[in-house]
Amino acid sequence: MARSARSILCVGAGPTGIESASYLKESFPSKRVVLCQRGKVLLRDFQGGHDKVMEQLKKLGVEVMLETSYTPGSEFDK
Repeated sequence: MARSARSILCVGAGPTGIESASYLKESFPSKRVVLCQRGKVLLRDFQGGHDKVMEQLKKLGVEVMLETSYTPGSEFDK
């Protein structure tokens, strides 16, 4: 499925969502990978986690959308 998609949306930016988005971008570097997070901060329970993870995701080319909820039929489904 990921092979034929032009873009991939990972909903939820907990440790699993972050890892999934990173893995997908590394595996499919030409695809648009977006990580959608309802809150303002990634890994809020880990001091300094947000900044470190954001830096790595940016280097990989993963787009991060904070304060954004996924709803079926939204821009992500296009």
